[in-house]
Amino acid sequence: MSRVILQPTGNKDAREHYVDTLLAPVRISRIKPFVTQAEFDHLSEIYPNGEVPTWGVTTGVKM
Repeated sequence: MSRVILQPTGNKDAREHYVDTLLAPVRISRIKPFVTQAEFDHLSEIYPNGEVPTWGVTTGVKM
């Protein structure tokens, strides 16, 4: 199973947030409310130190 996700960045702010995320992973407990138990268990196996590089997005303006 691959452990790489490619996410395009659409503007300067998005690229900066991408770099911030790589430098400051999120505690897995913060992600738990947003994933299934199976997904949480899988993330726990992949990231045993409990820190997951995570990048959240919000709805943007549609052109």
